[in-house]
Amino acid sequence: MRRLRDSGRLVFGARYGEVGLVVLSATSLKDARAMMDADPAMQAGVFTYEAHVFNVFYPGTVEAVD
Repeated sequence: MRRLRDSGRLVFGARYGEVGLVVLSATSLKDARAMMDADPAMQAGVFTYEAHVFNVFYPGTVEAVD
């Protein structure tokens, strides 16, 4: 996660309840999965994830990406 944050690919992350939410800047769902799969915590089985497309339709603090 630190590598993604430092590279600017991690847009934001938050915890809510018992789960967390991470928003990545990626060119595709495949790209986002590759980023998550490369994370050492994912590889060690410390965390798991589900990947979903997140399309910004009303920009505010998160800009829409073409």
